[in-house]
Amino acid sequence: MWPDGPAPRWGGVCAVVVAGVLALSGCAGTSGTSSSNDSPSSGLSVTGAATVAAAVNAAEQPLEWQLSSAPSISVGLGQRGKSVAVVTKDINPFIQEIKNGIDAAAGKAGMTTLQSNPAGSAADVARQFSRVIAQHASAVITVGFTTAEIATSLQQARSAGVPAVQLFVTDPGAPPESATSAGVFAYVSPCYSCIGAAMADIVIHDSGGKANVVFINAPDVGIATLEANGFTAEMRQHCSGCTVKVSDAPIVQWGTQIPGIATAAAADPKVNYIVPVFDTASPLVVPTLTAANAAGRVKLVSSNGDQAQLQDMKNGSTPRWAGNIGVNGAWIGWASMDEVLRALTGQPSLADEKVGFRAFTPHNIGSIDLSANPSTWYGGTDFAANYVKLWGLS
Repeated sequence: MWPDGPAPRWGGVCAVVVAGVLALSGCAGTSGTSSSNDSPSSGLSVTGAATVAAAVNAAEQPLEWQLSSAPSISVGLGQRGKSVAVVTKDINPFIQEIKNGIDAAAGKAGMTTLQSNPAGSAADVARQFSRVIAQHASAVITVGFTTAEIATSLQQARSAGVPAVQLFVTDPGAPPESATSAGVFAYVSPCYSCIGAAMADIVIHDSGGKANVVFINAPDVGIATLEANGFTAEMRQHCSGCTVKVSDAPIVQWGTQIPGIATAAAADPKVNYIVPVFDTASPLVVPTLTAANAAGRVKLVSSNGDQAQLQDMKNGSTPRWAGNIGVNGAWIGWASMDEVLRALTGQPSLADEKVGFRAFTPHNIGSIDLSANPSTWYGGTDFAANYVKLWGLS
């Protein structure tokens, strides 16, 4: 049984389908939500098994264009020679894919991008925003920052007439007044609550309703908690016989916290899934499971769709990967430039760029060429051509 309360379905209904995530009982920083320890002996305990299976199947499919009804804009020649700045908290292969997408999209509009180094501190952010303004950038895109933590810099840009587009702040939606008043024109993000629910659907479907899960959250990252909440809500709604324990490991403490979580999970013979919120945590989990001879019992599910982890899935390495949810970074880059161009042409922002996600599982990973450009892994539509058409440039 699960704690009383509403259990909204986050991700099974998100038929479309991402940057860049502590301790168990007796260790500091632990929080948990769990069901009873045992699944009913009479059989599976899945509510809506067909719905869950359909959701997994839908998430495995190539992505489709979802902005056919979005208002078009006329970019014309008016943006040529303008520049857009990109300010990131970090740089990794996923963020580089986003920047590559921004570069390509800006080039189609005759714009250039201003290069920057990662801004790991408030002082770094302030310096980079001052540079953005000094170089007369027409817009700025931020990656990995909440509005609150860079509010002063955003206000400075607003005063200089530089609109901001922020990536990965929250689930899709229009920025609240507190953000727009700070100069934020639009948010761009996939639905992280839906990603969390899709991860749960994979666990439920793969286990046949007999999953005992340790979910590793990064509570210092807002989108991670959205995933965690989506995951637990979906498990609660569809798998009354499953157990879920959420353990919190702030990203800055991953190196010290996650091995302890994995050690405790490996020592519990009932645990059969570990779900790190981001797959970049898995290198801290796998050696521990292997050393404890638990790699054959415990499966992994996560998000990010990084190449190394997808290759492990394709190779059938142990511990086995049951699923990994990815987001097309290049598509995110084009979507962010769509918002920049809407700002520069005086058009309203879109509340949702409808950037999908794809579930990679043992069922479809064999068809993915992991040596190819990551953008090709998502198949489906030519999103770049669709954006060019939306902007009146084709």
